[in-house]
Amino acid sequence: MPIKLLFSYHKNYHRALYIKDDHVLDADLGWQTLQNNDTGCLDCIYWGRVLQVYSSHAYIRLPKDQIGILPLEHLFPKPHEGQSILVQVRREAIPDEGTQNKGPLLTQKIVLAGRFCLFHPFHEEYQLSSKINDPAVIKRFQGMFSKKEPITLRESATHVVPEQIFHEIQNLQQQYNEIMLLQKQTPCNTPYLALSPCQRWIRDLDVNEDVEIVIDNDSRAKNIRNFIQTYRPDLLPHVHKNSSNIFDEFGVEDFWDSLFLNVIDLPPSGNIVINMTAAAVIVDINSGSHNQHDTNKNAIPMIIQQLKCRHLGGNIIMDFAGSKNHTQIRKQLVEQIKHHAAFYDLPLEIFGWSKLGWLEARLPKRYLPIPQHLSLSK
Repeated sequence: MPIKLLFSYHKNYHRALYIKDDHVLDADLGWQTLQNNDTGCLDCIYWGRVLQVYSSHAYIRLPKDQIGILPLEHLFPKPHEGQSILVQVRREAIPDEGTQNKGPLLTQKIVLAGRFCLFHPFHEEYQLSSKINDPAVIKRFQGMFSKKEPITLRESATHVVPEQIFHEIQNLQQQYNEIMLLQKQTPCNTPYLALSPCQRWIRDLDVNEDVEIVIDNDSRAKNIRNFIQTYRPDLLPHVHKNSSNIFDEFGVEDFWDSLFLNVIDLPPSGNIVINMTAAAVIVDINSGSHNQHDTNKNAIPMIIQQLKCRHLGGNIIMDFAGSKNHTQIRKQLVEQIKHHAAFYDLPLEIFGWSKLGWLEARLPKRYLPIPQHLSLSK
């Protein structure tokens, strides 16, 4: 299936789209983060300083005087004030109207990600991705690694020779050793800057697929080529510079604009209303003059796509048109949601229907949502 990565500079900000088989699967704002600093970006690793310790959590000073919260984890001894401590961001700082100064959520369970595997030094147990289910492949990997190997093999590992996997593990181990050596230096530094979402797209691409990387900005084209030269030199022939607005050229400008709308029209009538609140993301489906069942059916793929591309997370409440007290209709809606969530690789957990007729679900809250990301970049 053809894959297109589009990188465009428009109205003073950077934007990126991941398109596969003519479906927009993901979106990103910025090459690197667009915030005023890189502190609190997902998966970044820091040597921080413990400020305060409570019974269930501790506050950690990060670079540039940002404060992160570290839930205490049973694998590690309780920290003490003034201690230099290694932490990783597991959720970006996501402010809301009530907590504008909220810091990132941290963990001591460090994980370094590569193209083929994850290296987790504090969890010495060999694991396989849940997407690897071929018995022959599973048996082959079991013969290559011990049960106490601190790695998780990703699905992409099934497509390469063992030497490539071992080489990556060696590099991740060396990277972790270098991070540990920085503890004796000035605290509150940043030993590991994680990749942005669009950088991860490039790192994880399968070159055997029909891949096209299109860029419409000279300076950004240079940055992306430099990144590809370091991480994926095999993809350099797939990079193309275009002088036009490529979002217009590929017909995705309207979709990008929809990521910032509260109301999205549904053909032939009806709409979806998406509101972010401090407690939950509220999704309301209105049928207009059209059949309610057909409206709900048409709305589901758009809802899932918007949740994924906006990087929304937390509690999700969906109010479908005409779904109250109809058991069979509700069952069909849930099955359709699960199907489309799997297509977009969205880890949506569905809890069921409330007494008010709402469908309750939840997504991991990890990234700063795109609308908030844009507002912070201005």
